[in-house]
Amino acid sequence: MPPAASHPTPPKTCRLRCGSHGDSPLAFRILEDIDAPGASGWDALAAQASPFLQRPYLRAVQGGLPPGEALRYALFQEGERVVGVACFQRTRFQGRPLGERFQGRPALAFLARSLRLAERPLDFQVLVCGNPMVAGQHGFHFDPAIQPRPAMEALSAALTAVQRDLEGTGAIDGVLVKDLDAAAQPFGETLGRHAFAELGLEPAMVLRLDPSWDSLETYLGCLASKYRVKARRAYAKSRTLAVRDLDAEDLLRLQDRWMELFDAVHLRAGNRLGRPTFATFLNLRRTLGPEFIVRGYFQDGVLVGFLTAFAWAGILEAHLVGLDYARNQELSIYPRLLCDYLDLAIARGCAQLRYGRTAAEIKSTLGAEPVAQVCYLRHRDCLPNHAARLIAPRLRPEPAPLRRPFTQGWYDLHPQPALG
Repeated sequence: MPPAASHPTPPKTCRLRCGSHGDSPLAFRILEDIDAPGASGWDALAAQASPFLQRPYLRAVQGGLPPGEALRYALFQEGERVVGVACFQRTRFQGRPLGERFQGRPALAFLARSLRLAERPLDFQVLVCGNPMVAGQHGFHFDPAIQPRPAMEALSAALTAVQRDLEGTGAIDGVLVKDLDAAAQPFGETLGRHAFAELGLEPAMVLRLDPSWDSLETYLGCLASKYRVKARRAYAKSRTLAVRDLDAEDLLRLQDRWMELFDAVHLRAGNRLGRPTFATFLNLRRTLGPEFIVRGYFQDGVLVGFLTAFAWAGILEAHLVGLDYARNQELSIYPRLLCDYLDLAIARGCAQLRYGRTAAEIKSTLGAEPVAQVCYLRHRDCLPNHAARLIAPRLRPEPAPLRRPFTQGWYDLHPQPALG
């Protein structure tokens, strides 16, 4: 067994870099450690954002980074006042060859062949502004009084400074600003002026919870018959599973099996941005307490699945899962995980369950709706970046499924505008 993961490492002495951008009134400071003395001002602003920009989460991730990866933190100032924060992570992107994506599209296939990306799996080093493991805009937050243009001018300058610094330990192929939604379009317009290509993503799936759902049974009673039967079938097929919440000591005992089940899911993805280590899971469990939910599913004493989630500000954020695919169909493990996420959200009085980006079809049968998001990509070299700006607008994702799983009576009582 590999050595047990440790608590997050204590803060090291960090260099502080300062800079500015001529087109923005904002200056920035770059830190190597979230606990560096120069990080004062981070907490007050990050408290207005998601937990993925807050110090406890970042400390846990920083302590579990694999070799070759790095985190950097930017504080943006207007005069002496901190008005923005951002987190950047150097990580690895892997994906299917472009030739597989461009079948039946000869012009794009020719361009992929010209760049020698038609048959070769994609494998790049990227600098990400955003959370590699969570769908959503979690990479930066600015005071609402700061207009999008100066904010993004400063963000682009900080990304360039960090990219140049980190390239001292190896080339970074591109920069990615991840998961902006429709409300963030003004941010994207400024990034476009800095040679970033807008790239459409598969939508995130979000379920809005009816306040009247005080239990899973109440929710099931609002589903149309065929969808209610599907949900109950998931519980019937998985009734032999033993389910329990796991603490840090449980994770240590399950370390090898835990990562085996996680990799079974992770490696099936067509696109993979980073890979958390076991130390990251362990640090999150130790650091965040009840805000980080960890649940294991056991058959005859053997772990066959797990789910993780974050609970914050009326939101349950479904996080990473692990599955034994050899037992999945027999025991309906994945559908059970999705239903249990919903049960957790109801039990905690959440208003929204964020299911993430994959398996949109099955999530839509539970009532989740698609939320469109885009990312912005800039390659380090001029020619590939120009090609990316030509290709990106033609890579729109397939429309997400949109089911109406509830009874007509429920929809009549709950007219809702579309999300996103």
